[in-house]
Amino acid sequence: KSASEDKKAKSTSSQTTTSTAESQESTKTASEDAPKTETVTITAPIELQITPLSTPPLSPAEKQKSQSRLAEIAAREAAKAQREQAYNLLEGFLYRLRDLLEDDSSAFHEFAQPDEQARLSDKLATTMTWLHDDGEEAAADVLLAKRAELEKLEQPIITRYQEASTGPKALSDLQKAHALARAFLTEAKANQTTAIEAGETPRFTDDDLKSVDTLVTESEDWLRERTQQQKKLTKRQDPVLKTAEMESKGIAVQKSVQGLMKRKPLRPKTTSSTKSATATPTATTESGEPQSTDKENRSREEL
Repeated sequence: KSASEDKKAKSTSSQTTTSTAESQESTKTASEDAPKTETVTITAPIELQITPLSTPPLSPAEKQKSQSRLAEIAAREAAKAQREQAYNLLEGFLYRLRDLLEDDSSAFHEFAQPDEQARLSDKLATTMTWLHDDGEEAAADVLLAKRAELEKLEQPIITRYQEASTGPKALSDLQKAHALARAFLTEAKANQTTAIEAGETPRFTDDDLKSVDTLVTESEDWLRERTQQQKKLTKRQDPVLKTAEMESKGIAVQKSVQGLMKRKPLRPKTTSSTKSATATPTATTESGEPQSTDKENRSREEL
């Protein structure tokens, strides 16, 4: 049984070897007989067309045209707003002026001369008619010019009224500045005399006090002359004593006094004898500066 099995195994192995050789030979023959393939590259142009899903973008020329149109619209809207504003301002001014002219109890009539009221009334009526007839289509500059014409006629009356309202306080302030400056000069000159008699250096020189005195004298003379002229005028005449001028002169007087009060006094050269001497406490401060009197200090604070 063993010999028979060995013979059968050898026979199977021989058959397998023969089959494998035949298969390899068949595959080799098939590959040699198959047609050979060759790769060929072909280049061709391709057209690409993009279709946007939303609104297509504008071209440079279209953008410029669109921006120009937007600028024109903005300019028209701005001009329309300016014209409407000018129209409303003129209309409101006309109604206000009409009420002033029709109200005999208003202060406006106290400061307006008869001929001024007549010219204003005529100009008011003419402008009111023009506004209702042609004003709707008028440009802003034309409307503003119409208002300026009326304001020019009204301004002298308004100025007189304003001066009558602000003038009294300005006059009082200027008179007060003169009085305080005079008090300062009186005390300063007294202190100067005392310092010279004591052999000390005065706080202010003659030129310092003279400059303030000259300024105050000129301001007092001007105020006296203008006050006399103003008393001869009525409310309907232009004032000669004006608020702005009085305020300017009052400020100049105050600054002249304050400039001296802030200035440091001249110190004398110290010698061996003055170094050993004891300073008089009533004449100078610890720093060597002359003391100011209570009245002089009050004048400075009020200024």
